[in-house]
Amino acid sequence: MNTALALTTDDNRYDNKFDRIVKHWQDPDKHKLPQDLEKQLKHWVTIHGLLSTGRYPKTSQQVNAILKAIPGISPRTARNYLADTKRFFGLAEKPDLAYERIMVIEELRSDMRLARRRGDLRALAALTKLYIDVIGANKPEEVVENKTIINILNYNPEQLGGQVISDEALQKMIAGFLEDDKKKRSELFDQYEDVRDQK
Repeated sequence: MNTALALTTDDNRYDNKFDRIVKHWQDPDKHKLPQDLEKQLKHWVTIHGLLSTGRYPKTSQQVNAILKAIPGISPRTARNYLADTKRFFGLAEKPDLAYERIMVIEELRSDMRLARRRGDLRALAALTKLYIDVIGANKPEEVVENKTIINILNYNPEQLGGQVISDEALQKMIAGFLEDDKKKRSELFDQYEDVRDQK
């Protein structure tokens, strides 16, 4: 049996064939495969189907299932095919994490409803804890404080849209403000009527 595609010490030879299969998987019309690589891809698809059932949690069980599904190969070749399959589908089918998170949340909600209907409070408590972890409700919210910091040591009014005023103009402006304040105070006293002597 030809195991040229299995993990070998000649990385360039392996990667070239492996990359060709990945490209074919992503766009079969554009990238055609020779017969031996097409056969290799069929083996990987078969093995991926076996792994997807979830019936073979241990590596030894997976190897035995591969030996039954693909007759005529050695256990060593079956292990190499298993490693190749995991690597291939890890690259070819990267999960969309946002979508997977939504699906996990929906599945947890469904399981929580079922546990509540059955009255299984232990399962409900465990599922609720998982649900809280997945949605992130157990993480503290980050408080964003809106602070305006003004550097008064190197204050430049132009940075805030103001105009630069010369010292003389500023002194005149301040003198004008003080004079206006003095007039307003004196006007208040002009309107004041002394009623102490009136009876």
